[in-house]
Amino acid sequence: MNKIEQHTHPEIIQVLVGNKCDLSREVQIEEAESFMNNNKFSLFFETSAKTGENVEEAFIQSAKLVLLKYFSSESFRQATRVNKKSADPINIIKSFSETQSFEGQSPNIQKNQNQSSCC
Repeated sequence: MNKIEQHTHPEIIQVLVGNKCDLSREVQIEEAESFMNNNKFSLFFETSAKTGENVEEAFIQSAKLVLLKYFSSESFRQATRVNKKSADPINIIKSFSETQSFEGQSPNIQKNQNQSSCC
């Protein structure tokens, strides 16, 4: 935890993800929530890579929180004042998604990234 604080922006969003929720419980929910609150995590999810339970939800909620934090930030407000069109949230998300591609990667990497799997 100290390394995260030393090497990241103070406002970074940290998400605590407990994996293997399809197996018998080893950590009580209260213990995980306490750890989350004591270590500046923003969200907590229990997931299963094996069954896919809660994996997509963890990513969706994390992305929503990142976008919410960005669009409410001073950086975004300043960018909006400078250039209204380029700072529009829809244009930002659209331009970001257009730049994300699998160009230059082998077909096996592309195939693996399109499959639902762990890590």
